[in-house]
Amino acid sequence: MSEETPNRTIVAACYRSPVLALVALQGQEILEIRRHRMRSGGRRTNALRDRITRFHDDVGGTAVVTENASSLNPALRGAKLRLRHCDVKNAKARLTGRETAVHSDLARVVLDRAPHLSRFVGPTLRRRDSREVATMLAVALGFAAEFHGASAA
Repeated sequence: MSEETPNRTIVAACYRSPVLALVALQGQEILEIRRHRMRSGGRRTNALRDRITRFHDDVGGTAVVTENASSLNPALRGAKLRLRHCDVKNAKARLTGRETAVHSDLARVVLDRAPHLSRFVGPTLRRRDSREVATMLAVALGFAAEFHGASAA
């Protein structure tokens, strides 16, 4: 962790229906991961906002990172959180060094940086497992935003 940003905790959020993955990071260190199975329906927007806000407050977050075109963005509109956005394609390119990286390439890089994630994300990344995909993408968004910046909202 940089001396310039002591205790700067980034919360990365990724939603892949029906799973909301939340990851708290300080630099390259993953502090906590929470995954929630979200119900569909009219109250989902409020439930998403409440889960993210509660996690942000629990870990002392300084910013929340989501995907640029995420369905989380409308849910977070009006929340009193510092929002940052990061494109998954750009995060893949930044972290893997390849412009055409796929999810499994990204999973290998994420697991190299944080081997303890192997209990959440397999090296082959079963594409149909929304828990694995959401968790891996949330970690990747956090890593990419921390080291390469992300646009502020």
